Amino acid sequence: MKLLLFILFFTVDSPITSINFWHLSENLYIKEVGESTNRKINNKIIQFLNNESYSEVDRFSMANAVGWQYDSDYENAKAYKQSLEWETATTTQKYIYAYLLSFDNYFDITKPLEIIRNNSPESLTQHLISMILFSHDLQLKGKWKKIFPYYDSQLKKILLSIDSTTKNINKKIEEYLILYKK
Repeated sequence: MKLLLFILFFTVDSPITSINFWHLSENLYIKEVGESTNRKINNKIIQFLNNESYSEVDRFSMANAVGWQYDSDYENAKAYKQSLEWETATTTQKYIYAYLLSFDNYFDITKPLEIIRNNSPESLTQHLISMILFSHDLQLKGKWKKIFPYYDSQLKKILLSIDSTTKNINKKIEEYLILYKK
């Protein structure tokens, strides 16, 4: 029984699957999607993710609401990418795609990391998403003790310019990543 719990903890519990910040949004549609049991991307969600009239925080909150689903073979990232012209996609759209891609296969985030590395973050929200992905990569590599120091060092670089909404997202990230501090 202990072995089963150990396996479940280390295969399901991860920065990507455990950091949920969608419920911090005041947008009712994000809350509806996040509370749904069927979180497959559809045209309405795609329009939301690509609509620049919504804040970037809300657009990433929507991606987070769609998130990871146990035992799903639906590829949300693939459905989202089909809505993009990749060569003209914004950095935000590329980060949303990378984030969704990490949910679709959180055991192999090589491609999402490649996208993040090739597109420097242009905002605090993008920086936080990259922190989640790089923390997850450290976990996949078994570098548990490096996760919180990585997060802490990255946070110190951006701390002075964080707004209150981003601070709330960061608080959710820290609540989880502090588990790796030792």
